Amino acid sequence: MSASLIVVLIYLGIVLSIGPITASMARRGSRDDFFLAQRSIGPFLMLMSLFGTHMSAFSLVGSTGKSYVSGIGVYGLMAASTAFSAPLVIFFIAPRIWRVGKDHGFVTQCQYFRARWESDLVGLLMFVLLIAMLIPYLLMGVVGGGVVFNALTTSAPGAGDGVPRWLGSLLIVSVTTGYVFMGGLRGTAWANALQTIVFMVVGGIAFVVITRHIGGSGSFLESLQAAMASVAEKAPSRLVMQGNFAPSEFFSYTFITFASVMMPHLNMHWMTAKRAGTFRPAIILYPLCLMVVWLPATLIGTMAAAELSLPAAKANAVLVVLIKQSAGPVLAGVLAAGVLAAVMSSLDSQTLALSEMFTTDVINHYLGQDRLSERVQIWLARGFVVAILAVTWVISLFDIGLVFTIGTWCFAGLSSLAPITLAALFWKRSTACGAIASALAVAGLGAYFLYANYMPGKGFGPGTSTFGIPVHPVIAMLLASSLAMVVVSLLTPPPSDETLTKFHPPN
Repeated sequence: MSASLIVVLIYLGIVLSIGPITASMARRGSRDDFFLAQRSIGPFLMLMSLFGTHMSAFSLVGSTGKSYVSGIGVYGLMAASTAFSAPLVIFFIAPRIWRVGKDHGFVTQCQYFRARWESDLVGLLMFVLLIAMLIPYLLMGVVGGGVVFNALTTSAPGAGDGVPRWLGSLLIVSVTTGYVFMGGLRGTAWANALQTIVFMVVGGIAFVVITRHIGGSGSFLESLQAAMASVAEKAPSRLVMQGNFAPSEFFSYTFITFASVMMPHLNMHWMTAKRAGTFRPAIILYPLCLMVVWLPATLIGTMAAAELSLPAAKANAVLVVLIKQSAGPVLAGVLAAGVLAAVMSSLDSQTLALSEMFTTDVINHYLGQDRLSERVQIWLARGFVVAILAVTWVISLFDIGLVFTIGTWCFAGLSSLAPITLAALFWKRSTACGAIASALAVAGLGAYFLYANYMPGKGFGPGTSTFGIPVHPVIAMLLASSLAMVVVSLLTPPPSDETLTKFHPPN
């Protein structure tokens, strides 16, 4: 067993230990503690939880691989627009979701939608759609974890003698299942804090080490200049947007970043805040945190274009391949552990959010919360954690394409559902029929575009055009969703005055 692998396994053991430690701090058998940590999360843990669970394998594995293929413009494609959209969402949406949850005892989005529009069908439809859209998000982490283990332990890129991807993915799934199973939201929040710090610090170290390896001796800035000069000589297309992205396509990605409005795991974390002021550090520091993670990742991928000859289909492995080439075995293990930290810091919250939705929106709602003890509800949630990660792991065994591409399709679907949350919070005249029409428009168009962009044997394509127009399909989906919500709401009766007063009280 290599020194790199030993270091990674030690790190996984440390993360796994968070489960029993936080379980000992919890109120045993308390559903609120397992899912919401008694709504007691403070500013630091909130920032770490939100940022850690938002970043995922998409931000390190995915962005590096996409930059290797498409160049430095990937930073502007997603990171710059997320630095704009994420603070807006946290400022305008998060405190309102927290207040609705606290005032009415809600723990999931579907609960809110069901009550806001007096419709079981709205709640059920949103549950199904959010589950369907979050599974690809889970896939990013499971696939990314498998890629890291395989690339770290193989003797040479493409040699095929390392830890099989399926086994690496299974190990990541098992560790995540362990601490979520035992620690619930409290364990997830503490694990997020640890792993967010790890992948931010280690990501910076990896950037310095890889830059020095590619750019040669001298100061760090001299090494960076030399490395980028090599890119300009060997792969100049990676330094320009032209030829990689059409301007209209580039702009359309801005709308993908508003997926955070609908992400169940972010909504779950918003509801755990101790008070409204808990969100202040996240609003202020989010853009800085994004730059710390995304700028090194995209530069590493861009520099790799002049250093590696991996085919585009293997771009997910670029970061770990460079780590192995640039560092000794122990340091390579530390750096790889940092990549896995990014993978697991989102996988845990997503899994817990799905189990919370299953327990609350299916079991409790249709069987009756009073019929099951809180302890039984927690065990049902734990069972769903195991089940959903097992299903995700099985799907990951198939070739589904680049992590970055999986992520953009997932985010496109979630951002297209954002009009539903916006209407619930800000438009009194919105109706259940409008919400249903909006959700069905997203489901129908999403299925069509996925089918149209599927490439047998290669997974899903990036979706570079919409009906021949060079924009991402998110534009058509978002327009259809918004129009359906507005038009159908205006044609159908609103909820009762009692419900409107409950959720939109007069000033």
